Amino acid sequence: MAKRGDTIWMLGGGLIGLAALVAGVVMSLRPTVETEAVVRVDDPNDLIDLAWSFVEEGRPDRLPELIHAESPEMEAVLARIGRLLDGMHELAQAIQARFPEESMRLREDAFAAASGSSFAGQARNAARDGPDEQFLSKIFADPFGWLREARDRVSVVYIADDARAVMFDDKPAFGVGLTIREYDDGWRVALPMSLPIVRRYMPQSRDEWTIVASMVTVLENAVRDLADDVESGRVRNLSDAARAAGEKAWAPLVMTIVAYQRVMQMRISEGQVR
Repeated sequence: MAKRGDTIWMLGGGLIGLAALVAGVVMSLRPTVETEAVVRVDDPNDLIDLAWSFVEEGRPDRLPELIHAESPEMEAVLARIGRLLDGMHELAQAIQARFPEESMRLREDAFAAASGSSFAGQARNAARDGPDEQFLSKIFADPFGWLREARDRVSVVYIADDARAVMFDDKPAFGVGLTIREYDDGWRVALPMSLPIVRRYMPQSRDEWTIVASMVTVLENAVRDLADDVESGRVRNLSDAARAAGEKAWAPLVMTIVAYQRVMQMRISEGQVR
């Protein structure tokens, strides 16, 4: 069962029932109604500062705007991820209001761990085996706190007139490198699509993007349901919240992972991996 967690957190979402899958398909491919102008970044040095300002202003939903979408399907998924991030922000606010002392303690622990190796180790374990309640509790208490703590450790260096490299502690971000590139709509983060491992698991067809979009959409619903549970007092502490999250998302998550693996395997068996 170890590999299922690896796939789960690479895809980052879940599905609650077959009906939700169908609903997610429809919603994820429907044009998004824009209420704000899409941000344009004309100076690559401003992009990182803008990302942190979104977090500080309580607008993490706008972070995906800074990522370059290579297709309309990818753009739809990024929009859904934005809504998921907004739901996580609302959940954190509900938890901090309901359990102020517990959440403060966990936030302090998370900040201390972020500067060392324990948090990274927990993240790797979560990717391999699925997250435990302690790890989820830290994420729920302040999902974007590590970004604020890491701001001074991130920098941008020149590699070409239309490209910059994102560095973390003066080393390539995430160990594989992340770049900012100039497109017609301004500077955007370019995902490392050329890496074989990324290219293998990233969606490459409408069907694959549809499944991923459904995962994100329904995971958002689970997060918002959990926020309602916290506000109404149906959960007694952060451990209860983490347990409830697993109950809401785990079974349907497995369903969509199986579906994604099947369509991906069909693509691989047909020699469509590029």
